[in-house]
Amino acid sequence: MKHIRGTARDVKRKQHVSGSHGSVQTTHTVTLAVDGTPVELSIPEALFISDGDVLEVAGFAYNGIVDALAFVNKTNHTKGHRKILGYKFGFPCATALALACLTLAARVVISGEVAMAFLVAVLALVFLFIAYVCRDAWRARTRAVALVFHRSAAAE
Repeated sequence: MKHIRGTARDVKRKQHVSGSHGSVQTTHTVTLAVDGTPVELSIPEALFISDGDVLEVAGFAYNGIVDALAFVNKTNHTKGHRKILGYKFGFPCATALALACLTLAARVVISGEVAMAFLVAVLALVFLFIAYVCRDAWRARTRAVALVFHRSAAAE
């Protein structure tokens, strides 16, 4: 997790609209440099960040660019974080599916069809992997929010 505090420079905005027929989703993306480090932030709410604003961001660095998960703008007192509810609810759903597959595999083994039980057990492992990825993504977002929001509040 990378934590950066500094002045925003070279702020560029993009907006992506997707969906159709009453279900439209807008993503606001800002690319900028915070103390010379390239940062990209994408969230569903409008981002009020301008050149010269003092920011605190937390996220992961990929290929030299910080993919921000949370931010606090010290200049205009706004803050935000990436919404990843799919990951939050994906963990318990994928875990439940994995347990259901393991139960089914046990029943199939009892009935004597070992090959089918193996396939169902592999499916259970796939669901467990999905659950792990969802849990890891949710924890990363939670750490970023805690790092930026709570440190920011403590400093004031």
